[in-house]
Amino acid sequence: SLVYATDNGADIISMSFGGPDSVILANAINYSYSNGAVLVAAAGNNFQDDTPQYPAAYPVVIAVAASRENDQLAAFSSSGFWVDITAPGQNIISTAIPGLTWGCVDTLGGGYGSCSGTSMATPLTAGIIGLAKSKLPNLDQNQVWTLTQSSYDPLLTYYFSNPYYGPGRINASKIVSFNSVPQALLDNHLLDNLYITSGLINITGTAGGQNFSSYQLQIGAGTYPNIWSTISNGLTPINSGLFAAWNPASSPPDIYTIRLLVTDTNSKTFEDRALIISDTTVLAGWPQQITTQTFFGLFRSFQNLMDIDSNSDGELFFQNTEIPQ
Repeated sequence: SLVYATDNGADIISMSFGGPDSVILANAINYSYSNGAVLVAAAGNNFQDDTPQYPAAYPVVIAVAASRENDQLAAFSSSGFWVDITAPGQNIISTAIPGLTWGCVDTLGGGYGSCSGTSMATPLTAGIIGLAKSKLPNLDQNQVWTLTQSSYDPLLTYYFSNPYYGPGRINASKIVSFNSVPQALLDNHLLDNLYITSGLINITGTAGGQNFSSYQLQIGAGTYPNIWSTISNGLTPINSGLFAAWNPASSPPDIYTIRLLVTDTNSKTFEDRALIISDTTVLAGWPQQITTQTFFGLFRSFQNLMDIDSNSDGELFFQNTEIPQ
């Protein structure tokens, strides 16, 4: 279906399905993205579990979590460092097949039901992106990403944990308020450095494009920092270059959010974010990863017990949940 939609000229592909990674799925995603399609997928309904779900977790896909009516993350929604944006996904009025007893059920009669899930939040997000492309038809994939990361309202603090669900809940009014869109892009290699124990981390990306004026690179403690520190800024565009080299030893162990802000000549601000976890107290050589690399360079593993450091003590390895709760 991905190949068919791409070959028939789909600009935006909405995917309300998910599961484990596979080579077939990764190849289809890569084909669609390489041919210019904007890809949007449901993060999953795993009740705060932040184990990556695919295709949403692929770096080229916009992963969508679900919010509830009071602008909190929906209790059923998946979350995690790989989630990119949130959209309303609880008690959404939708068409439904009369007589169907699973999925979106015809509870309101006449082929309509009140349905919940990231499968509801995903087409809403795709539709909002469609509004942006109807106003600015020549938007490329990077500009759509920048718009999505810059057009949101913060969610209310979740009541029992601190999950990550992207910068906030997507705002349709904001996304169509821009007349031009520069690029604010942090490189995907930051995903490979999710856990930092020593050494410098090079923060690279792109700040430039239409009506570029300036950029700031900021860092703050936590998934949603209250205080930001500027570690780099400039008036010259950067294209897939180095913004700064950050030393984790200068800060206590924590989750840190990196935020790139790009301001254009119309005084509009655009952004991108990435998370890293820094803990310089970890013993030298740890953590270690025993995994199989997937198509897009992400990793996963099942429980393994082995003496990886040859000290006669066994170490237990397992797929972590990415962000400590």
